[in-house]
Amino acid sequence: MWETVGDRQAFNAQGQGREAAIQFASKELKRDPEVLLKALGRTASALRFLPKDLWEVPELMLEAVKANPICLSTMPWFQEDEDFVLMALARNGMALQHVNKKFQRSAKVVLEAVKQNGLSLQFAHPDVRADADVVLPAVAQNGNAFGYAARLLRNDPNIAFQAAVILRSRAEGNSIARQV
Repeated sequence: MWETVGDRQAFNAQGQGREAAIQFASKELKRDPEVLLKALGRTASALRFLPKDLWEVPELMLEAVKANPICLSTMPWFQEDEDFVLMALARNGMALQHVNKKFQRSAKVVLEAVKQNGLSLQFAHPDVRADADVVLPAVAQNGNAFGYAARLLRNDPNIAFQAAVILRSRAEGNSIARQV
């Protein structure tokens, strides 16, 4: 069994590969943002070992979502807060898979997620995946997102052309950047 770990170096050394090593940290280390985020990056279950008052600190919870999108699913107190969800998705779009279903139906919310990570389109409600105003920014962020668009959009020659133009301009931009 582990003993309580009181300094950051010892915590980092003992915490390697341990899912919930934060449970063995001293009270002081459990309040250290660097230690918390490292633990949350390993596993969302580390949240249960945090001091309860820290669960209400939005900025810390947003950083937790950035480190590990699964953390959002363990924060029911923020699940209904659209502003918090939007900020979380701006940090890690893949957290869209862990938000309340009503937000997966919202073009505004999904758009925020796909701007950060186009592949988060796969977690949007089918109606939103049929919205060109959401799909095209997703494709601009990650060309592979086009595969998650609704079949109706994938088969639309105009949308397919717009997606191809976006992908081509990105590819040309990358080749120019490599030449410089």
